[in-house]
Amino acid sequence: MKLIILSGEANSGKTGIMTQIINNKNVNIVTLIKQTKPRQKRNLPDYIGVFIIKNKRVGIVTRGDNRRQIIEGCSLLLKSNYKFDVIICVCHPSKVNYTINLYQQNNAHVVVTNRIKTNLIKSNTTRIVNTINSII
Repeated sequence: MKLIILSGEANSGKTGIMTQIINNKNVNIVTLIKQTKPRQKRNLPDYIGVFIIKNKRVGIVTRGDNRRQIIEGCSLLLKSNYKFDVIICVCHPSKVNYTINLYQQNNAHVVVTNRIKTNLIKSNTTRIVNTINSII
């Protein structure tokens, strides 16, 4: 299984990037395990779900600014009993190593870990989406 970590400060566009990936017409939703309401009008909902992207089963977690959110996303995905080809999760830059260790401690066989950093520059969004799609 590949583990892709999209890291960025709070409100740096991580969920927006993941939403662009999921809203692609070639992505099929298998199940949404959890979806939260946006905290503010301008924010997007966060979710934990299972998707088919390029004929691969992909688990996605869009919340990860703190340890509680990372633990919740990891445990809900791994308890879902799906076998994942790829897991994509977001986290704060200070939580990248914690996230990798958490997945490994929960018996996720992490073969490749790719770390992609976001920022508030909108022109980078397309590049990041394309990078993630090429890794999958």
